[in-house]
Amino acid sequence: MMVAIIFFVIFCIVQIIAFLNFFAFEAGWFVFGARPPEANFMFFQFGILFLFITVMLGIGEISKKTLKDAVQNTNEAVDRLARKIPNTRALLQDDFYTEFRKKVGSALKTVDMTHLDTASPQSYALSNTITGEYYANFADMVRKKTDVDFRRVERVSVEKKDWIERIVRELGGQVNFSLSVLTPDDPTEKLPHISVQIIDGKDVFLVAVAMHKTSHNFRDMSITDERSAEIWRNYYDNTLWEKSERVIDRGKINEVNLKRVRELMS
Repeated sequence: MMVAIIFFVIFCIVQIIAFLNFFAFEAGWFVFGARPPEANFMFFQFGILFLFITVMLGIGEISKKTLKDAVQNTNEAVDRLARKIPNTRALLQDDFYTEFRKKVGSALKTVDMTHLDTASPQSYALSNTITGEYYANFADMVRKKTDVDFRRVERVSVEKKDWIERIVRELGGQVNFSLSVLTPDDPTEKLPHISVQIIDGKDVFLVAVAMHKTSHNFRDMSITDERSAEIWRNYYDNTLWEKSERVIDRGKINEVNLKRVRELMS
């Protein structure tokens, strides 16, 4: 567009010169050896050339914008259509973390997460794997998406003491992050719940449905279906979030609940 503007300015200058040249005819002004009428015709030709280039560049800019808008509208239409077609896939552990991180990167409003294993994710963070990289950079992932609200549900266990303390230390005060902890009577008991991850209330991942630690077998599920996502949003809100101890609420640490969780992990 800037190039088209430059050519248009040149066109205007050429026409002004031709206009002035017309009034200078009686003064005997010569341009490149041509008398004013010939010079005016020459300037007129230059003007037409620059006007033609300006118009063509302008059409090119409009065409690019139109094409860009058409591609964007097509992508949005395909995305809407894809979400109307239920899609469920089984995932390997590393596949889940790869896809989940991409979804978080493109999230616009909310990310809901759950980790219900008694073992700490801290052990993964020390390993040179996709899963390890995810947990090692967990806090940075939340900090980078300040326009997205993150909620995370953990379950209390002695093994997760360092991990939960790390979350409180690194994300306490982060206004787009909240943490709740489920506190079963038996901290070693496997909970009869499902670890649900939901992006923007529409993309759902069910994690470790049958088992937690496996790198060779399918253990997770990805669901892309608006109606199914609504069911799992209600499950997350009513079964996991509301029935757990709020330790961090939009960055504000609840010292009373944190103390209770610490006592259960000691």
